[in-house]
Amino acid sequence: EEREKKKSVQHGRKTMGASTSSSAREEDARPPRGVALTAGSRRELLAAFADHAAMSMQMQLMPRGPDEVVLMGRWDFDTKPSRSSSSSKAHLLPIHISHLAMGTTHVGRILHGRVIAPGIFTGGIYFLVEDCVGAACKIGVYGIDGASPAKARQLFPAGRTVAIVEPYLKLGSDGYSFVRVEEPAEILDDGTTTLPGDSPSLWRQEGNLFLSQLSDPSTASTCFTRGIDLLASTAVVLSSNRAAARLKGNDDDDDESADALGDAVCDAAVAAHLDPSNMKVLYRLASALRADGRRAAALGVARLGIERCSKKTAEPFRILASELAPRSASSAADARSSAAYDTLWWEDGALVGALKKRARASRKTTEEAPHDGDREWLEYKEQGNEQFRTNDCDAAIASYSRGLRAWDDLPEIVMLLGNRAAAGIARGGRTNLTSSLRDATVAVALMPERSKSWFRRAQALEGLSLVDGRPIDGRSLIDAAHESCLLVRELSGEDGALAKLERKLQAASRDRRPDPRKGVKSTAQQREERKSADPYKLVGDKMASTEQVAVASSLLETLILSSPARFKEAFGMDPPPPLPKFHEEYPKRAGWPRGVDVAGSRKYLWEAYEHARLHPWMFEIMMSNDKYSPSPGDVLKRLNGAVRLSWYTDSSRRPYDLCPPIRDLTSGSVPAYDSRISHAFGNQAYRTDALVRGTAHVAAGFVDMGILLAAKLQDDGTKSGPLRFVGFERSAYAVAKTLAIWEMIAGLEEPSNSSALARAVLQVWFSTTWTRRTSSLFQAATRSALRRRGGTCGDVVRGLLEHWSDSRGVTLRRARSQWLHQRPGGADRSRIAKFTQLRDRLAAATYELTGSVGVVSGGGVGDSADLVGSITFFDNPDGTPPLADVETVFETIPAHRQVEAATARDSTVFDAIEALHLENIEKLIRWGRSGDVVVELHHKAVEDAVAQIAALHPWTMSWSNILDYVDPRDFHELARACSIAGDTIHFAYSMNWITEVYGTMIFDYPTEVRKKLLVGTREAIDKIFKTKPPGCEFRFHDRFRLPIPGNPINTTAWILAQQYFRPWLRRWFGYARESGDGSWKVGNAELCVLNPASKHGDLTTHFTWTYDLDVAFHALYGTVDHAGGDPLADPA
Repeated sequence: EEREKKKSVQHGRKTMGASTSSSAREEDARPPRGVALTAGSRRELLAAFADHAAMSMQMQLMPRGPDEVVLMGRWDFDTKPSRSSSSSKAHLLPIHISHLAMGTTHVGRILHGRVIAPGIFTGGIYFLVEDCVGAACKIGVYGIDGASPAKARQLFPAGRTVAIVEPYLKLGSDGYSFVRVEEPAEILDDGTTTLPGDSPSLWRQEGNLFLSQLSDPSTASTCFTRGIDLLASTAVVLSSNRAAARLKGNDDDDDESADALGDAVCDAAVAAHLDPSNMKVLYRLASALRADGRRAAALGVARLGIERCSKKTAEPFRILASELAPRSASSAADARSSAAYDTLWWEDGALVGALKKRARASRKTTEEAPHDGDREWLEYKEQGNEQFRTNDCDAAIASYSRGLRAWDDLPEIVMLLGNRAAAGIARGGRTNLTSSLRDATVAVALMPERSKSWFRRAQALEGLSLVDGRPIDGRSLIDAAHESCLLVRELSGEDGALAKLERKLQAASRDRRPDPRKGVKSTAQQREERKSADPYKLVGDKMASTEQVAVASSLLETLILSSPARFKEAFGMDPPPPLPKFHEEYPKRAGWPRGVDVAGSRKYLWEAYEHARLHPWMFEIMMSNDKYSPSPGDVLKRLNGAVRLSWYTDSSRRPYDLCPPIRDLTSGSVPAYDSRISHAFGNQAYRTDALVRGTAHVAAGFVDMGILLAAKLQDDGTKSGPLRFVGFERSAYAVAKTLAIWEMIAGLEEPSNSSALARAVLQVWFSTTWTRRTSSLFQAATRSALRRRGGTCGDVVRGLLEHWSDSRGVTLRRARSQWLHQRPGGADRSRIAKFTQLRDRLAAATYELTGSVGVVSGGGVGDSADLVGSITFFDNPDGTPPLADVETVFETIPAHRQVEAATARDSTVFDAIEALHLENIEKLIRWGRSGDVVVELHHKAVEDAVAQIAALHPWTMSWSNILDYVDPRDFHELARACSIAGDTIHFAYSMNWITEVYGTMIFDYPTEVRKKLLVGTREAIDKIFKTKPPGCEFRFHDRFRLPIPGNPINTTAWILAQQYFRPWLRRWFGYARESGDGSWKVGNAELCVLNPASKHGDLTTHFTWTYDLDVAFHALYGTVDHAGGDPLADPA
């Protein structure tokens, strides 16, 4: 404990870049965060390393006897985990020191650097490395045979370049972070390691890696800026001098003279953009703007000069500003003029028009001013200077132009500017997009004929139109972007990227269709309303902070959990193994997935660990206390609202008592399903039901076709033709997404590879992250759905499909940030701690941090670089109800099938879930493409489609959990009307049935009964989990931790539900006697299998029934035999 405390203090006080503010000190209890070692910390780092080197020297000088040896040791408690990493650089992507995160193995990354302090030896070999952007850190290398001070200096001399594979950053015993290298093979240096240094092209390559493969536009922009800075001086000199020549030669008032002034502004602006600190250039820009009659813009530039200069050097700008400032200008006008430089010059119609003329002219002449290939740009510059001094301005302009053309690095700086523009577009936001527009326009000004620069301009303008719709120079941003696209097509023809951008611009510029959501609240408003309706917020219950949970966990661990005798006395069992510190093992073993917010992810895992450490012991202690009573929030959640409160609090209430239907408690009104929510996919395990070819299946409230995904398609020998799957759903989002998915499955002509298509469908169905290929397929599917079904799907569904087809896409970084920070469920819903095996915990943590499914083999660890965010998760029209935060892929397949498949495949549970879904999706692809199944979807409530459904003569009908929101008498009347033709078998499930039965929750009982329930539940689940199910070769305990680290309210409820769900069903089916002829027959009734990885759904009861007594149930429909032949009878 003292060692850990000392480390924590040292980390906060000494570590490079660490804050010593009060907020940082308050977080000392948290795991150490990543440390950014910047160039500014070099002095302290070098001083600390000098102390380390002095210690090494003292060790060498220490006298030793002839038999004494120096032992090489290593701190085994914090070594880098062994991994089967590839030693090839080809598959590793760069990382800078400032991006290293504490306690993290940076999987798939490589750190390039140059030794700046040679190696020393103190048990291991240590040296300092500086990366390409000037940040430095210490490296510690172990496992070198014959290591010694001399060998340390020999192997790692100053100036040597090194490449460290998958660096692992840890905190050293001296309080400083360093990269630990376990084996020499982790340092790759075959003499080819090259840092960008003074090479603009290498900086461009480095930036391209960060932009295209690492989804890190910020670092990419830094790299491109380094390259631009190396080249800017030449472009600045030539452009600025050409601007001066154009200004000096402007003596006439004709059109040619006006064009020259516009070109002078453009040249000066290019130079000012490339060298913002050059006041001479800035003054030249202000003068050119003034000469061109653009006084407001000139005044803005003059004021910038005043801000940037000292009092002495600002005098010319002050004089110019005083001459330009209007005497009666309002403060608002002043503010606009001072910002003119930042908002106007790069999109002035006259200037852009001049650039377009030059671009078109370049197609004919290839060069604006021919140059002698044997002459260097410097000679042309000197020649132009001499011509300028003799007032031969036209010749000087031509010489400077030839100098630019003779400059070998002109294409390189233009590419760097274009790439930096792309990085700014990827970052988004008005400031970044404005900078991107400047970069692209400067690239155009330097090489007008390069179509890629015009394309970047169009992209920046389109992006700006989404965040700032104000017109520039009397034109809309969309029109300006469209004009740039036309020039791209003129210069280089059409390509896929241009066509996609033009489709977006057309969608944005066409007359807006009437908004079907007019009058609907925004998505943000709906989200806030749902948050405020949370039962705990309604009654003012305050949830404990994670810091408070951590303190409680530590106290519990100190007082009880650390003492086997006390533990057994308190809980009646031997203490379980300590909970693995998965918040520390995850970054160390797996590394952070690309695009995640590392600080936010680290906090999430820490919070999840602290909450799991508290379960179930703290709650068992509370519930065993005579003074325990549930909080008001717990009661409201248990009853699903306040309507049943008077019934529940009646002192005469006893177990097995059933609450009357809500309609009887509220004088006729029944709470409706909350429409302020959308579901990305079903939140219940998909049950395997049988559907029959040649019949119609009606799916009411289908959400996502889950019943079709898990179904078996059967022949009954009397019918032919396809299964007709007809869905009715209130949620426009569910209808639109399912239409697009079915179009991918059965409507697209490509691709022929069913396994690749299945993986794309899996991503769209369940994942927050898609590959770029999946994104393209999805948007093609939305366009196909609009062509084939757009006229019949309804306005809101069509609006969603159109929005998705026009989507600009979602960056990986934005998707992962939203996924992590817009989930109100929080870390207390984590399932990571439920797993016993390390590989399952790593896969579960990756899923919780990213929401990724099916993007890469291996549960998401080793993230692919070709990833983008899900359009259906993160790009929906405003007014679309927000997505629920409760769906997880762990809840879509029954727990016993998950474990069975994982055992058979020797894989993680997560991988098994992926594999099972892929098998089922490939089955759907076969059915859809062979015509065995046809799908029709309707945006309509089932009660509004009774006649339509009855006309279908449905053979089977699924109801989701609609019955939870309909009075049972009304439901049976509705279901009978839909199946009036007879022969219909119904499937449904209830999630809310426990709210109507007293005794289904542990706090319904007195203290003594609660104590027995807690012990009995632990013993029962222990027995179930440690016993192999009949005919199976797995045990739940092989994968899930015991006791389950969760709230005992949930585990005891599952045990209690075994006794209570059949009485509820008997009462629910009893209401069927009040509709129709009163007949009904039940084929099956069952409760879900306990799933430790689920946060809800374990208490769901599924059942199958019919109102036609001539229907004979058999195994085809998953029915089971019950005592006395009655599925609703209580077991013996």
